[in-house]
Amino acid sequence: MFSYKEIGKRLREIRKQLGFSQADIAERLDMSRPTISKIENGKKKITSLELSRFADLYNKPFSYFIEEKDGKEPVNCLLREESLTQTEKEHLLEAGNIYRKYSQLESIVFGEVPLNLPQYKFSPTSSYGPSAVSEGEKIAKNERNRLGLNLAPVKDIFDLLEGENVKVLKVHFGNDSDLAGVFFFNEEKGPCIVVNIDQNLGRANFSAAHEYGHLLRDQDLFPSHLTRLENKEFNNGNDVHEIRANAFAAAFLMPAEGVNNFFEEAGMEKGNKVTPEDVIYSQKHFGVSYQAMLYRLQNLGWLGENDRKKLSSYSPSALSKSLGIQQEEKKDYRALPDRYFHLAIKAYEKEDINLGKLVELLKPLKEFKRTEIIDLLQELDIEVRIGPEDEDEILEEFENA
Repeated sequence: MFSYKEIGKRLREIRKQLGFSQADIAERLDMSRPTISKIENGKKKITSLELSRFADLYNKPFSYFIEEKDGKEPVNCLLREESLTQTEKEHLLEAGNIYRKYSQLESIVFGEVPLNLPQYKFSPTSSYGPSAVSEGEKIAKNERNRLGLNLAPVKDIFDLLEGENVKVLKVHFGNDSDLAGVFFFNEEKGPCIVVNIDQNLGRANFSAAHEYGHLLRDQDLFPSHLTRLENKEFNNGNDVHEIRANAFAAAFLMPAEGVNNFFEEAGMEKGNKVTPEDVIYSQKHFGVSYQAMLYRLQNLGWLGENDRKKLSSYSPSALSKSLGIQQEEKKDYRALPDRYFHLAIKAYEKEDINLGKLVELLKPLKEFKRTEIIDLLQELDIEVRIGPEDEDEILEEFENA
């Protein structure tokens, strides 16, 4: 079982192997030398965020510094976060359960969990300070090129991610939660993104892209990671990982050349007045929130800071209504991803699972009653393999599923 003393010992050992002094590390991580000393001697508790910064600097996976068995389990590691409310923990436990079943289904159908997600790595020292923004933008450009997106907007980030074998779970955390998104990753179960869909659609899209940025860059640093609304979209804070993921999401969803072309094709030049209507049309085009579009326009030189602040006072919903544009505030999703549902049906069709297992896998689909699953299979022209002939046994199988 790991301890802060053991973590400190490992941090000290790798620092000495790399030839760094405590003063060197203190400067690179913007900490005091006495703080580094206390951490290395196990006299100061280290947070998961602080440990991830050490791991990034030392180019080591997060798990290198912890020995506890459940430290390798993404969900269990995440649940140690003190900021989580009890309701959030319950939702994340359920998401973790679906994540596990999803991975099992992939193994059943494909023979293994597909792992084709690229990982972008740069020099560890280049990731600190303002260069984190340029790194996030560079990753976004490379990833857009890899996916063949060119300058086109990402019309459905959720479909795109599922096409890359990322398990995407859309969860209602409730209006009281400011949790924006989460990612899980390990080599056995693969990548997973959880998005709080009790946000407007633009913010949910940004959350999905933000967590995707974490997966592409930080998958060996964090077994799991959560982002609050205050740390995403435009309030970067001082966390270099959040700065980089925000920069990635902005550049991935709103590529610089694509945004410039959008306005130039409307006959505008930088320095022209940008109206609230311009922002509404552009945010609709790129599928992001009004505020995210404003910050992107400021970063690309289409707006000054004062102009952005003035435009941010407008109501996007009121503007959209006056322009006759439908503004999707929220979107309903069923409890399980389409790909999960498809894999469950496919596994049953291939006779890799029985009816009882199919019922168990589809339990989170509250819109389906147990007997309706049989009706669904019949509609899909899939043979219903009940098993026991006695009706009482059939009902018992359903009850025990």
